[in-house]
Amino acid sequence: GNVIIRNAEAEVRAGKAELDFRDNVLRKAVLRGSPATFRQPRTGQRLPTDGRADVLEYDPVGGTLRMLGNARLTD
Repeated sequence: GNVIIRNAEAEVRAGKAELDFRDNVLRKAVLRGSPATFRQPRTGQRLPTDGRADVLEYDPVGGTLRMLGNARLTD
C-alpha cells in the first residue's frame, strides 16, 4: 500500500516494503513501487539527493542502495 518510512536522515516512499531484521537490527530492505522514491538531505548543501526506481534495495550493513528499473538520481 502506501508505505512511508522516515528516519533522521532520509524518507522513503513505496508501494511495498520488505524489511529483514536479525537480532533487532535491520539487515536489508527491499522497496517496490511505481516508482519507489527516496529523499536524503546532504550535509552542507541546500538541496537534498532524490532518487526513484521500480525497486530500491538498501543494505545498511554495507551502506549501499541499489536502484533497479527506471532508475533516476538527482544530486
